[in-house]
Amino acid sequence: MLMEKQDTDSVLINELLDDYVSSIRAGDMERWIALWESDGKQMPPNAPARFGHQEIREGNRPLLELFSTEMTVYPDELRILGDHAYTHGNYDYAMTPKEGGRAIIGSGKFLSILKKQADGSWKFAVDCFNDNAAAQSL
Repeated sequence: MLMEKQDTDSVLINELLDDYVSSIRAGDMERWIALWESDGKQMPPNAPARFGHQEIREGNRPLLELFSTEMTVYPDELRILGDHAYTHGNYDYAMTPKEGGRAIIGSGKFLSILKKQADGSWKFAVDCFNDNAAAQSL
């Protein structure tokens, strides 16, 4: 029975990761921010940590407003530990300025802590990521 539950949770978490990427690709800030707990924490590279929806939204608004982004996430591991889970892996991205210009490409790694919600869904509680090298223009 536990394995069946864990399999269901794994599917839901993988769908959460897919929604994360698809909402970024769509430039849909509200859909993306809804994937986070209201008191979630984002730990981006070269910037202070962001706490809660408002700070996470404001910190990421320029990226979603100014760039069209293609992104792929490659989870290496997913561990479910009761009502918490963690996943880590790698990502690739290409951000093209919406007003024209050269794409910025990069790749990096991430570690995310997820929390199960009362309705059985999962949300990001903490997300930490950084690039493997400085992003480059094409």
